Amino acid sequence: MNQINFISALPVWPIGRACMMNNFVLFKAIFNSDEENTFLLRITGSSLYRIRLNGSFLNTK
Repeated sequence: MNQINFISALPVWPIGRACMMNNFVLFKAIFNSDEENTFLLRITGSSLYRIRLNGSFLNTK
């Protein structure tokens, strides 16, 4: 598997909502791949994540 080494994380906040509670935010990433590639999603934080790939539900963390 081709993997870029993880160096550091960056915080992601919706503009003007960094101090607000109970936000619902959608983050979307679009990328091109063939079936031979394997991807790794790394998420951290004190929140609930619902993960979808190509519209299909994968997991909740």
